[in-house]
Amino acid sequence: MKKSILKILLNIFFVILCIVILLPLFWIILNSLKTNQELFVNSLAMPKKLQFINYVKAWEMGLYKYFGNSILVSSVSLVFILALSSFLAYGLTRFNTKGSAVILIFVLGGMALSEQVALVPLYKILKAIHIYDTYFAVILPYIAFRIPFTVFLMRSFFISIPTEPPDIHKNNYSHY
Repeated sequence: MKKSILKILLNIFFVILCIVILLPLFWIILNSLKTNQELFVNSLAMPKKLQFINYVKAWEMGLYKYFGNSILVSSVSLVFILALSSFLAYGLTRFNTKGSAVILIFVLGGMALSEQVALVPLYKILKAIHIYDTYFAVILPYIAFRIPFTVFLMRSFFISIPTEPPDIHKNNYSHY
């Protein structure tokens, strides 16, 4: 009885949570299909006529450039984050060198650095090396701020993989 009541309450909680998450998304999509006048008069009302032309206008006004920039920056950043983090995490788990613990602490210490705190020094560095207002000015900080957490996750995974192959001589398949 207690389990069924708990299950019902949990389901009600998740339904409410879904509504809280999906309602603003629905509101944004609804408002994107209105004219400017309808939007400013009552943003909670249903549109009189669906204005799908708003999406076409936005695309023609340059949305495709922003979309393309996001795809480019995200994909380049992702490739470098995964490559660098996997090499570093694998090296830290498989090669027991003298300074590997110090390197791990140093890298994981990067998770403690807030991106907002680093904005002003980052701006000055990017201006000094003359890459401000380029793709690299966005990609490099993405890589730098994502590597610590990615190394943390990948290192946990690499630790779970056995270092030695299984002993094939323990299994006796001679009865086949």
